[in-house]
Amino acid sequence: MQDSSAPSDRPSGRTFYGWYVVAALIAMGIVSTGATVTLPRLAFPQMTQDFHASIAAISSCIAVTIGVGGLMAPFGGALIDRFGPKRLLLAGVVILAVAVSLYPFVTAIWQLYVLHVIFGVEASACSLLVPTVLISRWFVARRGMVIGLFLAGLTATGVVLPNLIALMITSPALGWRAAFGCFAVVLWLIVIPLLYFVIRETPADVGRYPDGAASAPRSGSTATTGLTFGEALRTPVFWLLAAATAFLLTAVLSVISHLALYLTRDSGLGLGRAAYFMSLISFFDLAGKFLFGLGSDRFSKRRIAVVAAGLMAVASLMLLDYGAGGVSAGLADSTVRMTLFAAIWGLGQGGLASIYMLLMPECFGQRELGRIMGSIMLIGQLGQSLGVYLAGYLRTATGSYTATFGMVVVCTLCGALCYVAIRPVRFVAPDDAMPAEAAVVLP
Repeated sequence: MQDSSAPSDRPSGRTFYGWYVVAALIAMGIVSTGATVTLPRLAFPQMTQDFHASIAAISSCIAVTIGVGGLMAPFGGALIDRFGPKRLLLAGVVILAVAVSLYPFVTAIWQLYVLHVIFGVEASACSLLVPTVLISRWFVARRGMVIGLFLAGLTATGVVLPNLIALMITSPALGWRAAFGCFAVVLWLIVIPLLYFVIRETPADVGRYPDGAASAPRSGSTATTGLTFGEALRTPVFWLLAAATAFLLTAVLSVISHLALYLTRDSGLGLGRAAYFMSLISFFDLAGKFLFGLGSDRFSKRRIAVVAAGLMAVASLMLLDYGAGGVSAGLADSTVRMTLFAAIWGLGQGGLASIYMLLMPECFGQRELGRIMGSIMLIGQLGQSLGVYLAGYLRTATGSYTATFGMVVVCTLCGALCYVAIRPVRFVAPDDAMPAEAAVVLP
């Protein structure tokens, strides 16, 4: 008698269930990112007034989230390997819902830090780690395109969401506290039930093969193929990816955390104008995620990573003025310049997100991907947490964003050099005599 749970070789005319999984992950990611990144960064200017706090004190909330998330990442990776991604995802979203529900009631800075510690714990379960593992199980041949689509779906809301949040924050009847309350309602009533009923961990759970194919993929793409955690630690690629992650995410988070503050506090632009340029970055970020993800299925991922980091380096140079009187922060001096920055930075940032998700499974395989990704994220996020704190400290200590933006330039250049230095990784599939080669192989 045939096992009904076994994958079927018969093609199905129905929509491949993996697309429903991706849609649920996008919905979760939109709300999670909105509550932990987009909403806080837009609320920071108002929070500095409400809590009579410095820019460094308020912006350090992001550094707290990143640092805790980095410390928790290896545990999240190990928990994926042991308990599966669905249980971890649901636990993380429940934790997030509790923290967001409490956010409207904070009355002191230390309470913000406590909630952002909880955000960091949640990040180990709901960040890019779990979606990457899930998507890598459901899609093999089209993995780059699907991950690019997933990230583009998250960013699509970022084109509109900052403007909606800005309207709520500036509304006398609402404000940033009511905005967090709205996100809490969405988490409890929509996101948690959606994940519970829709997410399945593998195509075999619904009797299918990856990509909806009629037959099993080659053995080099199975969950048992790849390097062990110990083997990955002994490769230069592991440490280069960790360093690139630290440098480039420091640059990204420094811009995310401080751009609204720079445009509103230092340059005198209104919150609506600042939200417009942040939405513009999100628009090009969306395009970059999809285009770079699609291109990664056809071209060397290492070279695409170098291009993405290079675009960010070029854009970061636009943050500064280079006049006879020396270097200074000058992005807001020209609307044309701000638009060019938003376009180039957004494309590079989006491309980086796609490649960051794709290089690790392609370099190390699926065998112990959770632990490997978690450890790289630990190293990278601890580095970027320090970098984001330093960005706020430099602004407070110097009274301008010149040193902060200079740090962004250095970080993007160093990240690009790390990607340039990556070389091939080879591993042998357990049931395959031929070595499987990572997608970063140089021609």
